[in-house]
Amino acid sequence: MRNNPNAMFVFRNGNDNVAHGNFFIRSGGIRVKEANNIWVYNNHFEYAGVGGTMNAVTYDYVSPNLKNVNFIHNTFIEPNVISLGSGATGNTWANNLLTKTSGNLFSGSASGIAWAGNIHRGSLGIAVPAGGATALADVGLAPNAHGFQGLVAGSPAIDAASATYPVVYDIPGLNDDPSFTVDVEGQPRPSDRTQKDVGADELSGAATTHQPLTLNDVGPSYLRTGTVGGIIGQVTNAMTGAAMSGATVSILGGASTSTNASGSYTFSGLAPNVYSITASATGYTTSAPAGVSVTAGVTTPQDFTLAPIPIVSTAFLFGTTATAVSRNAGDNNGYETAPADWWAAFEGTVASDANSGTSTSTSTSCTSSSRDKEDVSGYSFGLSGSPAIRGVEVQLRGRVSSTSSSPRFCVLLSWDGGTSWAAGKLTGTLSTSLTTYTLGTATDTWGRTWAAIDFSAANFRLRIVDIASSTARTFYLDGVAVRLTYQ
Repeated sequence: MRNNPNAMFVFRNGNDNVAHGNFFIRSGGIRVKEANNIWVYNNHFEYAGVGGTMNAVTYDYVSPNLKNVNFIHNTFIEPNVISLGSGATGNTWANNLLTKTSGNLFSGSASGIAWAGNIHRGSLGIAVPAGGATALADVGLAPNAHGFQGLVAGSPAIDAASATYPVVYDIPGLNDDPSFTVDVEGQPRPSDRTQKDVGADELSGAATTHQPLTLNDVGPSYLRTGTVGGIIGQVTNAMTGAAMSGATVSILGGASTSTNASGSYTFSGLAPNVYSITASATGYTTSAPAGVSVTAGVTTPQDFTLAPIPIVSTAFLFGTTATAVSRNAGDNNGYETAPADWWAAFEGTVASDANSGTSTSTSTSCTSSSRDKEDVSGYSFGLSGSPAIRGVEVQLRGRVSSTSSSPRFCVLLSWDGGTSWAAGKLTGTLSTSLTTYTLGTATDTWGRTWAAIDFSAANFRLRIVDIASSTARTFYLDGVAVRLTYQ
């Protein structure tokens, strides 16, 4: 069953049944309801239920059922949840291979279930008795030529099965395989239970007789695509394992697509060839190109994990030059009393702007022509490449002669040498004691999208405007520093 995540194979009112040798690829899995004596073995579940409303497995308890339900030698790769509910009696989960990057593999209760020989990567989500499921960082799976993920050399699942599981029900007259003589592809398995590989796949060089069917195998003629194939996969966060929606997956020299809410993507209608595929997202390191071989009639899986680019903050950095704005700037003399290098550090040496502003206006606007202004430049942030600017913080240290008339500092930022300015930010009312004020945050971009070039010494400017509804205030400034946060 393929590409139908809203459908499931259901055992309902169907005692004494088996399901073996099936592929559930991006479809719903198996549901057991009002049934007993069920054997599910040698099945491959890949992204089962992902993107739809179904689970990889669902136990649906209606008394007095869910007795002797057995899952043995199955493989579960990035499934939707395996929901065990409650009420199981005399069940077995043995020699299953399970891997999931994000979220729990199981929900419900492990009670009433015997566990043996299972291997898993990722969180189980339920309490399994000691020895019933071995956690590993890598279970040794990779895409194979038949369009699904199988075992690779060196996998810890090889020859690792447990002999602890009940005799499998053999239905007379049915071509079942209660002794696990072959795997899901029809390749032979060893006769010794403990020499079998965990999961549905036995690593073997023998010829295969079973593989996932495609439209070319069973579809109506008008849907068959005998000359083309496809690529399908998921993009996840390398740190958290979470699915990444909106990531871009690109074929070198060809098409691009975006991942959906489940982090999944699809390319179809591809001519047989080897394609170079990359995945990328804002704030993440672009993946290394993956060479994906596409075969006619087969959809080849290719997943990506993207590592977040670290978020970095500079120190609070000081400029090298301060210049009074001499036109449309109050007295047009800025900080008229300014010791050498007063802007270069917070060391207590202050510049002063006495009786700031003109007598013809009491405007408190950051852009008022009646308020004194000073421009600071010469900042060196050391940015390279094309980082994403996440926030700009400005720190000032100063005071005022009197707190009446609402004296405040206003700060504006320019990215083009002082021709254009972002909207200003105001401190609160200033104190008569030297106080440090911070404007902006690590996630505040001051209303615009910045580029690294905007913060070059030639382009970046910071303007201080001394605001008050009076011309009888003297402002004192110890310095002004800027910190960038970028990714």
